[in-house]
Amino acid sequence: MRRPAKITVWTLGAVALLLILLVGGILVTGNTETGRHQIEKLVARLTTNKVQLTGLAGSFPNHLYLEELQLKDNSGIWLTAKRIQLDWTPLAYLQRGIQIDRLQVSRVDMERLPQEGSSTNNAQPDLPRIEVLRASIDEVHLGAQLAGAPASLAASGSAHLRSVRDMLFDVSARRIDDDGSYELHLHFDEKRMDATLNLHEPASGPLENMLSLPGLGALQASVSLKGLREAEHLEVSLQAGELKGQVQGSFNMKELAGDLAFDFDAAATAPRLDLGWEHAALHGRWRGNLQTPTAEGHVQISRLRLPGNTQFASLNADVAADRGLAKLHAIVKGLRIPGQEPGLLEKDPVRIDASVNLDDPTRRLQLTASHPLFNLTGDAVTAGPQSATLEARLPSVAPFAAVAGQELHGSAVIKAQAQGYPADTHFKLDLNAALNPGTQLWAGAVGDTPRLQLAGQWKAGVLLIEDMKLAGHALALSASGTIGPQVLKARWDLALSDLSTVSSSLAGNLTGSGSVDGPKTAMAADARWTSSLSVGNSPRGEVSAEMKLKGLGSAPEGTFDAHGTLDGAPLEVQLSLQRAAAGNLRAVLKQANWKSVHADADIEITEQSLAQGRLSFAVAQLGDLQHLVGVNITGNLAALIALKPDAKRTRASLQLDAADLMVAGLAASAHVSGEGFAD
Repeated sequence: MRRPAKITVWTLGAVALLLILLVGGILVTGNTETGRHQIEKLVARLTTNKVQLTGLAGSFPNHLYLEELQLKDNSGIWLTAKRIQLDWTPLAYLQRGIQIDRLQVSRVDMERLPQEGSSTNNAQPDLPRIEVLRASIDEVHLGAQLAGAPASLAASGSAHLRSVRDMLFDVSARRIDDDGSYELHLHFDEKRMDATLNLHEPASGPLENMLSLPGLGALQASVSLKGLREAEHLEVSLQAGELKGQVQGSFNMKELAGDLAFDFDAAATAPRLDLGWEHAALHGRWRGNLQTPTAEGHVQISRLRLPGNTQFASLNADVAADRGLAKLHAIVKGLRIPGQEPGLLEKDPVRIDASVNLDDPTRRLQLTASHPLFNLTGDAVTAGPQSATLEARLPSVAPFAAVAGQELHGSAVIKAQAQGYPADTHFKLDLNAALNPGTQLWAGAVGDTPRLQLAGQWKAGVLLIEDMKLAGHALALSASGTIGPQVLKARWDLALSDLSTVSSSLAGNLTGSGSVDGPKTAMAADARWTSSLSVGNSPRGEVSAEMKLKGLGSAPEGTFDAHGTLDGAPLEVQLSLQRAAAGNLRAVLKQANWKSVHADADIEITEQSLAQGRLSFAVAQLGDLQHLVGVNITGNLAALIALKPDAKRTRASLQLDAADLMVAGLAASAHVSGEGFAD
C-alpha cells in the first residue's frame, strides 16, 4: 500500500475511533449519577437558566425520566412540568427526524404565558420531521393569571409533522374540575386540507381570560374544513354568550380565491368592562380572489363602548368591492371622546369614506372624514415601503382651544407625513393658523399667523424629536430630544424679540435655552435667560437668570440665581431647593435685594404637603416702586407670613405694617394681621 493511501486509512480510522469514543463517553456519562448532574448544569448554562432540569434518570438516551422541568423568562417561572417519561428513537434524528414513541407527563403547572422575545426573524420555519406516536398529560393546571380562575385539564394526542404543508394532529383535552372540552383533528398534505375543531366551555372559562374577554359568556364553536386544496369547503359555527355567527362557503388555497358568506349577530354584550355594545350585526359575502373580489358587507352597532373612554350612539358602515376597487362608507353618530370635553363631536355625525385598489401592488388607501368641526383627507401606501399623508382643516379652532381652557378664534390647517411605519416611523407635521388669539398672556407674542413644524422618528416605543419649531409674531421656539417610556432627554431655545407683546408695561427682549435629561423619576433640568428689560418707563437694563434642578419626579433639589440691573439699580436673587430631614423639601430664599426692597424665606414642605417656616418682605422706600407700578407712592412697608402644620392642614399667620403712606395725594398708615388655615 502506498504511503498516501496508508495515511488516508489511518486518518479515517482515527476519526472513526474518536467518534466511537465520543459517543461511548456520552452514553456512559448519561447513565451515571455524576454525568446526569453535569447534563442538568450544562442545559441551564446553555439556556442562561431559562430551562432547568431536576432529577434526570432512566436509560440514556432512549428511555428518559425527569422529575421536574422549569421554563423561565425575565419575570420568573412560567411553566413547571413534573414526572416526565420519554421513550424515543435517537437514531431517527440522523435522518432529519425526531421520533417519540411515548411522552407522558404527570402534571404541568402553567401560571401565565411567557414574555415575548425580541427576535425579528420572520422567515418560514425549517422544521425537522417529528413523529409523536402517543402523548398524554394527566393534569394541566392553569393559574388564575392565565385562565381567570384556576382550571385543570387532562390532555392526550399524537402528531406527525413533516412540513408546514404536510402534517397530522390529533389533540383532545377536557376539564377535570368543571365542564369543558377541546378537540382538534388536522390532516394536511400536498393535495388536501382536512380539519375539525370543536370547543365547548361554560361562562368564565379559561379561553375568556386568554382572549382578554372575561365577560364573553359560554363558548360553543365548531370549524369544519375538508376537500382538495383548490376546492376546500368551510363551515364555521360560533356562539359566545349573546354573539352568534356562522361562515359557509368554499375557497381555493392555490389561487387564494373563494365564495364565502358570513353572518354574525350579537345582543347586548359586555366582554370587558371597557368594551360593550347594545346590539351588533355583521353580514356579507366574498366572491373572487384577493386582488379582484366582488364583495359586500354591512356593519351595524349601537351604543358601542371602546377602551380609552370612547363611545358612540351608533355606527352604520357599508363595504363593497368590485373589479379590485374596495370602498367603505360609514356614519358615526353620538361620538364621545376622552378628555375635558367628551361631547365635543357628539352633536353632529362623523362621515367616513375610504377606498383602496386591491390589485394595486402598493395598496394605496384614500380616506376622507368630515364633521362640522373638521375636514380630514388622507392618502396611504399600505403595501411595500409604507407612507402616508394627512391633511386636517379646522374651520374654527375655538371648540378645540376650549378643551385646553384657552380663548382662541380662527382657523387652522394641519398637514402630516409619515413613512416606514409601524416599525420605524419617520414623520413630519406642519401647522398653519389664522387666529384671533384673544387676551391670553401669550397672544401678542404668538400673533395671528403662527406656524408649528415638527420632524421626528418613532421606533420601538421611543419618540425622537429631530426638529421642532414654533414661529410667531415675536416668538421663536425650537426644541429637539428623545422621549422614551422611562427616560426624557430634550433641548430647547427661546427668543422673544418684543416683550411689549406680552404686557404693555414691558419693553425689551428675552432669550433663553435649557435642557432636560434623565429617567422620569430623577430628571435633571437647567435653564438660562437673558433679557434687556424695561418695566414701565424705567431705564432699560440687562438681567440674567439661571436655574439648575435635579431629582425631578422624586426628590427635587436645585438653585435659582438672577442678577443684573433693573430700573438703574442692581438686582440680586438667590433661591435654593434642598432635601431636609425626613425627606422634606426645603426652600430657602437666601437673598432678594433691589434698591430698598428686601425679601427672605425659609420654608419646608413635608411629604404630606404640609408647610412650615416663614416669609418676610420689606420695602424701606416705596418710592423705589414708582416706575414698576406706575403710581406715585411713598412710605415704607414690612410683611411677615408664618406657616406651621396643624393636624392635617397648614396654619398661616400674617402681619403687615405700612407707615407714612402717600398714594395719589392720600396719606395713611395701616396694620393688618390675620390667622387661619392656608386653604
